[in-house]
Amino acid sequence: MLRADIGAIFAVDLPPMTDSRNPICLEKHAESFAQTDGFGSQGLGSYARTNAAPGDMLTFFGAGVAGEPVRFEPEKTGSIPKDYRGMRVLIDGEPAGILSVGPQRVSVAFPYSIAGKDSVGVVMEVAGLRSNEVRMRVAGIAPVYLSRQLDSTGYLYGVYRGSELLTAENPAYVGDEVTIYLTGGGELERALDPSTITKTGEPLRLRTTVTARMLDSAAEVTYAGVVGGQLPGLTQINIKVPVNPATPAWTALALDFGGSFILIPVPVGQR
Repeated sequence: MLRADIGAIFAVDLPPMTDSRNPICLEKHAESFAQTDGFGSQGLGSYARTNAAPGDMLTFFGAGVAGEPVRFEPEKTGSIPKDYRGMRVLIDGEPAGILSVGPQRVSVAFPYSIAGKDSVGVVMEVAGLRSNEVRMRVAGIAPVYLSRQLDSTGYLYGVYRGSELLTAENPAYVGDEVTIYLTGGGELERALDPSTITKTGEPLRLRTTVTARMLDSAAEVTYAGVVGGQLPGLTQINIKVPVNPATPAWTALALDFGGSFILIPVPVGQR
């Protein structure tokens, strides 16, 4: 799902479910697709999700999803399917784009049409048979950033300078523009088909204004919107490092999505 120079979203298999009276059923919670991709991401939308933002990418667990794990590659095909071998996921009756499938789980891209609703119903359909309905509360935003742990420090690395992943050995410096990738950014300036990739070179921003602070200083947000050539539910946020730290250190970057915050550790060096 991500560009080759940044990483990839991987299918994650779950243990077989052993107790289901309905051959097609869904668990009553989900997780962010950013957390079932092999990275270990963090954010407002973490774990046991019962809410979804417009354009969100979520993984549902249950029984009745058969076959080998499949991860679709929209950056190569231009889109993801809404029907895979007779399986669909319906969001208030609207087929959702399918990101990946595997035993006991299916990941989907939520439509932007859920904006303004209090909640939506999620139903999985396989060969005409329908699961139970799972109700999801609609949130304006539910950001979860993509990150991964590379060493034993406990820090989750998830900030880039260009295509370079920032680490303690390769930190950002004052004036650098750094990038964070996340899901759950919510509405865009105009609605897009969440199942079709965006055009490269045509930036489209989030409707929510994003501000940032780092090292007790305001940090300039130069861009917060879609990633060109990717599904519109994947968001990139570009920020300029505002000041030098007193000493090289991991520094908390606070992103404010209209009153909802997430904190992201950023390695910042002294220049």
